[in-house]
Amino acid sequence: RERDVNEAIKLGESFGDHVLLRRELVTARMLMRTPDGSVYRRIEQAPPELAGYLVREIMQKARVA
Repeated sequence: RERDVNEAIKLGESFGDHVLLRRELVTARMLMRTPDGSVYRRIEQAPPELAGYLVREIMQKARVA
């Protein structure tokens, strides 16, 4: 459900726009939803190369802080 997806995203985001992130996940085809938005499903795939780089950078900065 959209509410569940929103709550999961809110746990991991820090800039306060979970709706933007949810839409981008759908646009990037990492998440699919039914036309009425009642059902969401994660699409298993390797993240884009840039995403992997960003995750590594964030994790490294988190360890330093």
